[in-house]
Amino acid sequence: AQPTAAVAEVPPPIYSLSEDTSEPPTCPGAERDQPVVCILPPTLPQGTFTYIVMQGFKSGTRFAITISPPRGADIELAPRTANKRGFADAYFYALNNDPLGEYTVRVKAGKETYNGSFTVVAPSNPHLVIQPRRAKPGAGVIASVTGFQPGEELILARYRSTITVNGRVNFQLVSKDTVTTDNKGGARIEYAVSRKKARGKLFVVVVYRPGETTPVAQAVYGAAIDMGVRYPFDWGQNYQEE
Repeated sequence: AQPTAAVAEVPPPIYSLSEDTSEPPTCPGAERDQPVVCILPPTLPQGTFTYIVMQGFKSGTRFAITISPPRGADIELAPRTANKRGFADAYFYALNNDPLGEYTVRVKAGKETYNGSFTVVAPSNPHLVIQPRRAKPGAGVIASVTGFQPGEELILARYRSTITVNGRVNFQLVSKDTVTTDNKGGARIEYAVSRKKARGKLFVVVVYRPGETTPVAQAVYGAAIDMGVRYPFDWGQNYQEE
């Protein structure tokens, strides 16, 4: 009898990533103590996020952030406060059904107002974004995919971190869900964030096509962990190069 080739399990029960300990980015060209607000990147595909950086402010400065989409009501983000280094940040996540086009951003810091904008464009390849990247235990997160074919069936595998060894974070599979994309090639699913088991843990959600062992897209979120733009493969790219 001919030997039978082993069939890889999809999704695999264990996953790993190179540990990312990078610091949050700073506004390009800004002086050390110069109060400045910047938006990184200014153009992003639907299914990724933009990162709003506030730096060089006095510690304790409060920020009120308003985002005006191309259509629909304004979005008021939760207030931010500058830390001891005068730094604060915020995200905007372009989910699968958010409109394309220019979004204006208004940041009020005391008596000063800073204005900016970013543009959401149609995805040219598959993306996955998690909202929010810094999850609150006891709440939930949304996983949103874009850039797929309409009516495509996908497997979303969610993993929770277990141990970090020699610069690699190991993850264990905790859930597997199947979604079907809509007529625009997008879909979303919501995950609960446990109050006890999730706190201080990293999670990675990996997208597979049925029967295929190569991930199509992936995104990381943390439970009560400051993420910055660590693990940037959902920030305009899908993979962390190994």
